[in-house]
Amino acid sequence: MHIFGNNRMRQMNKNKGFTLIELVVVIVILGIIGVVASLKTMELPSDARVAVMKSSRAAIQSAFDLFHAKQEMVNANITTEDHEGNVQHFLTINGVKILINKNDGYPLFRVLPRERFLKEFKALVNMDVELFSNDDKYKTNSKFILLPNNYSGFHIFFRGQQPTKGNTNFRKCYVEYIAAKQFVGAPDISEVKVATSEC
Repeated sequence: MHIFGNNRMRQMNKNKGFTLIELVVVIVILGIIGVVASLKTMELPSDARVAVMKSSRAAIQSAFDLFHAKQEMVNANITTEDHEGNVQHFLTINGVKILINKNDGYPLFRVLPRERFLKEFKALVNMDVELFSNDDKYKTNSKFILLPNNYSGFHIFFRGQQPTKGNTNFRKCYVEYIAAKQFVGAPDISEVKVATSEC
């Protein structure tokens, strides 16, 4: 019995290791797994940008809904000003007077001066944002760039994806606020939208 066991051990020692075909199959399988994993990893930043844009839109919408609701409160700090026969109402939030859109009660941002636009926005929304710069020079390393438009609305881009002096095209990766009835074709109720097809 002892002799039989030794022969068997010798045969097992001869067959130790993998054949070339087995090694190639393993390498191919590992290659496929690597490609799939790298493709998933490459999609992650885009998916993350989409998620951040969608959550930013939701945060802005919630802040603007709260602004709208606060006007109905008994202790709302609403003031009225007459600008050449045009009566305007303001709601003070965190010490900042914000114009109320008479069409729907949502915020109406005053375009000039631009610093006031940013101050009014930040009084409503706690967001790491900086004003768009025409010369592409920024004061901070904010995560987002705020680009006011001429109709009391805005676009918000990720830093590095905003229009630049040399390229004014918008990548479709932004949050947009359209104030109600501020131009022909504007919605009846202010809208916060998100575009993510090019994130």
